[in-house]
Amino acid sequence: MSNSEKNVISSTVLLEPRKETENKHLYEPSKVSYLQDQVPQEIVIKIFSYFDIKELVKLAAVCRSWRDLIHGTPRFWWKAYLTLPCWRQRKLRKNVYSYAALYGNRCRDLVISCEHRYVNVACCEKLAIYLRNLLHLLHPTTLTSFKINDARLVCGKPSVRSSVIKILIGMLSRFDRLQCFAMPFAKFFYTEGIKVLKTVTSASKETLQSLLIEGFFHTPNEIIMEEPVSFDDVTKGILSLNNLKKLGIDFFVLTDDFVNALCTSSAKLEKLKINSSYITFSTKNISQISWLNLTKAFPKMKVEISITSIVEFPTISIPVVLEPVLPISKIRLDIRKNYHPNDEPNIGAVLRHISTHFSRSLVKFEMDIDNRDHPIDEVLKIFVQSCPHLLHLTVSAHFASPHTQQHVLDLIQARRLQQCKYPRKPRSQIREPPQVRSFSESPD
Repeated sequence: MSNSEKNVISSTVLLEPRKETENKHLYEPSKVSYLQDQVPQEIVIKIFSYFDIKELVKLAAVCRSWRDLIHGTPRFWWKAYLTLPCWRQRKLRKNVYSYAALYGNRCRDLVISCEHRYVNVACCEKLAIYLRNLLHLLHPTTLTSFKINDARLVCGKPSVRSSVIKILIGMLSRFDRLQCFAMPFAKFFYTEGIKVLKTVTSASKETLQSLLIEGFFHTPNEIIMEEPVSFDDVTKGILSLNNLKKLGIDFFVLTDDFVNALCTSSAKLEKLKINSSYITFSTKNISQISWLNLTKAFPKMKVEISITSIVEFPTISIPVVLEPVLPISKIRLDIRKNYHPNDEPNIGAVLRHISTHFSRSLVKFEMDIDNRDHPIDEVLKIFVQSCPHLLHLTVSAHFASPHTQQHVLDLIQARRLQQCKYPRKPRSQIREPPQVRSFSESPD
């Protein structure tokens, strides 16, 4: 059909007189049916519940009825997942601030994810300012879950840190039904962070079930080695919680007295996450008897251990943290260039220690090492074969053979098919230069 024919047909349609008897409802706006008129309101609310906050804001701008429905349904605003970058993204921060000002008083489950441009930077001064501005706009009336991930406030200006602490204390002291408090890697100085922690443990002593404070305090390495800081106030606050089920804590905070006291407390511990950011062969050790008492007091407890940052003499120091009596289900090792220069990491000995003591409980394993002169091809294959329940594997290392990656992934996939779990095709991803083999094997 040519363009001229199209024009003629179109003109003919426009010049035809309108027939009142056919399709009358198309020309009467009063009889147009909307979604909420044809579908029950409960189903419309169910459909809208699958959208995130950004999409709900756009939907509220479609028409007045949708706006009234979305704004009048509190459940849409109970969960707030906010992302706060430290670099230049003014539009994104403006949207976050706008949401906090308009709907911050409705949220019950608040999650703020702080994003840093450089992963290896220990702190970010700008982010402390952005976080202060965001918290100042939030005025929640009911709060059951409060999470701020990776804030790194240690190098923020003292005045900014004081404002953040003041806002946090004022916000958390108003709620006595908080069930989850998480500020991993907030990097507070002890005298500042203990104020926030005391407020949480005292106000929500009866309801708090999850307390994740690994990396909550910033403690210089020389203080850990020579003049240990007393964390009695921290342990007392944790022991006062009556319904604690999930605890995330730094290894240097733990003591034998605290572990034994935790066994006799009223907690109902189901998961224990331990973060070790600085370990040496002289790192204080928790006695095996204390750990054994803890496993007997909480027989269903699962343990996750993460060893990152500086590790001196890994062959000697890592087994100090990985106590054989613990039911460890997840291990994360990040010792790329943080070990002592005179101690080349014998990863084979470390993996043999893990496979010997945790082969029955280990489900997930992550490792990032710098082994340029020490390939671990055969050691890794033996390790995967000796851990029959290992289903999640992420490794970033140097390998001598390019076939090691596929061989290990085939082992994991065969294990999944045998156990009828996660029968999906394994995925591999190389994120490093060609001479470095890095792969990840975990379900979607």
